[in-house]
Amino acid sequence: MGPPPGSKRSPPKKRSSTTPTSIRSLEHDTLCIIFSYLGLFDVVRSSAVCKFWNEIIKRSKLLQLLYLKQQRSSRSDFSEESLNVYLEELAIEHQRQSLVQGSLHIDQWKGHSLGVDQCRMKRGLVLTGVGDKVWSLSANL
Repeated sequence: MGPPPGSKRSPPKKRSSTTPTSIRSLEHDTLCIIFSYLGLFDVVRSSAVCKFWNEIIKRSKLLQLLYLKQQRSSRSDFSEESLNVYLEELAIEHQRQSLVQGSLHIDQWKGHSLGVDQCRMKRGLVLTGVGDKVWSLSANL
């Protein structure tokens, strides 16, 4: 039997059998199209988000193409070393601008009891060292 006449009950809702989507469900080509709308600095930052995005950006040669476009060079002038030097200069300039504009928030952690003689950034991680001891921020969170 159905609901009595004049009843305002709605029919039972169907349950969706779809699983929630994630960024990994997007096709390689779709992500490449999205990344192509970004500038060089934003593509570099995107490549540091995760290994999945890093591999897509590397395989698509998007960084190389943006670099060549920005430098107005031909592919014959390209070298991986020149790209790396340029990206390092770009990061340093971006950090300098952040410091000059005062739009930088600094958190301080004490990782060593002595002064640090090495400081590196590797894949978005801060690594510091004194002598043969290395300290990583990710290991101390």
